Amino acid sequence: MKKFLIKLSLYSLPFLVAFIGAEVYLRFAQTSYTIKDDGLREGKAEILILGNSHMNYAADPSRFSMYAFNASNVAQSLYFDKRITLKHLDHLPKLKFVLIGMDFHSLSFSSQDSRDIWSYLGYGIAYKDSVPFSSKISYVSALTPKIAFEFVKRGYSGDYDIVKAVDLDAGVDLSKPIEKGYVSYPSTGGVLNSEFHQRTRAKAFNHMVWACKERPAIIADLEGFIVELQKRGVTPIFVTAPCYAPYVKMLDARLMAQHQREIDRLTEKYGVKHWDYLNMPLPEKAFHDYDHLSALGARIFSDTLNHRLQRDFISQR
Repeated sequence: MKKFLIKLSLYSLPFLVAFIGAEVYLRFAQTSYTIKDDGLREGKAEILILGNSHMNYAADPSRFSMYAFNASNVAQSLYFDKRITLKHLDHLPKLKFVLIGMDFHSLSFSSQDSRDIWSYLGYGIAYKDSVPFSSKISYVSALTPKIAFEFVKRGYSGDYDIVKAVDLDAGVDLSKPIEKGYVSYPSTGGVLNSEFHQRTRAKAFNHMVWACKERPAIIADLEGFIVELQKRGVTPIFVTAPCYAPYVKMLDARLMAQHQREIDRLTEKYGVKHWDYLNMPLPEKAFHDYDHLSALGARIFSDTLNHRLQRDFISQR
């Protein structure tokens, strides 16, 4: 029995060392979440950009005349948009505008699935205050071993030495650091002509919107966010980023009309503007894929947003 325990210990030792090494590394590794959290702590933002991956890649803060910061992220829901903002709001004395990404599916999900825990580890914000005990004490457990060791692998590869964030999507530009919360897709991902990929993506969003049972709660939470911003003299603006035209046609027209009616009710009730650029005409090279802009598309779109801010708000003051 003693020999068996010794052999078991020797066999387990490499795994234990790997686990401890990964745990230590991950506690100090940077992700897009920790980088954005640190950036918001600087308190410089005059324009705050929120939303999911659409706004994450579409809104380039460097193109704005005022100091803009992109706090959106992949799969980020309105639930987290609100709580990230409220966490930092008292320390953003210059904040004037909050651009809230408002996509076809934005009112149809609050959980980010596996990324809920990523937001918790990066911002300290738990989804509905529910975090498993194991995730509170272990990064490897929180992320799952597969993702945890992938992040460790990326960190030691050298490929992420400039951009720093080891959680970024494949295809993003790793040659530049994240500036004002922004990272870009440098070029098209080559799937614009794949009808299969577009239809699959559209079908997933159509089903998400159709099956959603929590929309009233999501809208009520959003209304509370709008009221809080306006109470503090901050102007919220709904912004819909461009998508590739053939893909847009695959989205369910009836569900889109329903979504628009809900947005119209909010804009009328609270006097919030909705800048809808879903069908903005752009060249194909402005898209990374059917619902994300490339760096070129982000420059064009962000310049358009900046111009509209200047025209509709800033020049009127």
